[in-house]
Amino acid sequence: MRGWTRFCARWFAVAWVTALLLACAATALATTYYSGATGADPTLLDLWWTNPDSTGTHPADFASGDMFVVQAGHDLSTTGGWSISGEGSALWLQPGAVLTVGDGAMHRLELTGSTFQLDDGATYVHDSAADWDSTCFKPGVTRYFGSASTVVLRATPLVPGTNIAWGNLVVDLTTSPGADWSWEGNLTRVHGDLRVTGTGGHAMRLATSTSPVLQVGGDIVVDGGTLDLGGGEGAPTMYVAGDFTVAGG
Repeated sequence: MRGWTRFCARWFAVAWVTALLLACAATALATTYYSGATGADPTLLDLWWTNPDSTGTHPADFASGDMFVVQAGHDLSTTGGWSISGEGSALWLQPGAVLTVGDGAMHRLELTGSTFQLDDGATYVHDSAADWDSTCFKPGVTRYFGSASTVVLRATPLVPGTNIAWGNLVVDLTTSPGADWSWEGNLTRVHGDLRVTGTGGHAMRLATSTSPVLQVGGDIVVDGGTLDLGGGEGAPTMYVAGDFTVAGG
């Protein structure tokens, strides 16, 4: 019996060490790449380097589970689509970094099996009307948005379909969604400020048939567009820690 016990103990020890080694090997396969210049297109592989000082090597693709870091002070943009995928993949915007993806239509930033991190002071500009289930906002993406980070929406589908904890959120649609549009209860947490600058020539509603609660940790500023709290049977409630200012719209 003691021999069997020793055998089991050794087997479990070997299995644990093997699993640990495999996990370390999988981690070692992932590489961190840094943006090499500001004003560039992030979909170009030769923009990315293994060292922050623009030395080292470039990635072979964006589908191998690697991390891509937009460095502080870099402003990257593309009117085409950009897809990052692979287990363990990540997109990280450092403080002061700006990333703009989209063309106001279906081109989009799509993350699959990824982490999306916006540090305080980072800005992501989302210029895509594609359904959120095919973008960086879809379920299954791990998001860490600092309370002082900013997401700017320049285009949106008629129903933004994911409830996200935002830092600062700016709604500044430059593309018409085609009709009045509604968050349908998916806008409930803004840790910083909510600013509505443009709603694409149509009304933006928090909900139409539900009664969600929106909590804003900073201010709400409406200086353009049309913000309706609800429509139909919906009766949303807002709690604003700062000021509610309507300067236009």
